[in-house]
Amino acid sequence: MIKNIPNRFKRHDLLQILDNHCWAENMKAKLHSDPCRSEYDFLYLPMDFCHGANLGYAFVNFTTSVAAVRFAKAFNKSRWEAQWLEFLTSACGDQGMDALKIHFQEKCFNCHTDSYLPVILAPPRDGWMRTRPTIVGRSCDGMNHV
Repeated sequence: MIKNIPNRFKRHDLLQILDNHCWAENMKAKLHSDPCRSEYDFLYLPMDFCHGANLGYAFVNFTTSVAAVRFAKAFNKSRWEAQWLEFLTSACGDQGMDALKIHFQEKCFNCHTDSYLPVILAPPRDGWMRTRPTIVGRSCDGMNHV
């Protein structure tokens, strides 16, 4: 989980930060002949559907614990660009792609756009490969569904 995200950030902003981080870490790993890659395969940035602002936190699934630790070391307690918020990372209850997919796949989100929904990235994004997001869950657009 990533906390203290500036509320103006959208999913594409966070994807860019994650991609840049993974690219840099994978370049370092390549230089040191480290086979463990930094990749992520799930992202959910919860949004306030009425105001179009994020809620200040996101769920990211890194494909290995090494990748998660690299991200935490690089960003934990650092400051967001032009913000006084400290970037915080922590583990959350649902761990791994399968658990996250099960948790979100049947959820109905009261929003008007799929850009607010959780996404799976398969194959995982690593900074070079720009996998197109696959939506998890569904948009209900304010309607009551049974």
